[in-house]
Amino acid sequence: TLILFDAAVKNCGQTFHQLFTSRATMNVLVEIIDDTRTETIVRNRIGSLLKQWMEDPEFKDKAQYAMLGATYKKLTIEKG
Repeated sequence: TLILFDAAVKNCGQTFHQLFTSRATMNVLVEIIDDTRTETIVRNRIGSLLKQWMEDPEFKDKAQYAMLGATYKKLTIEKG
């Protein structure tokens, strides 16, 4: 499912990007990472994807996608 989600992020347009970077979507990703039942490999992959997306010129430093960067920053601070 993460592979499909990543493909959608990379290939869909602005409407999807706005939904993808919404607070609701970011909260779901954080919940998955924070869930102790989630396998480590899945947690790490989500974290890796968040970093990759955040650094992508499509999203980087753009106010309308600020939740993406804020979520990644929050997770890196929490997880150390």
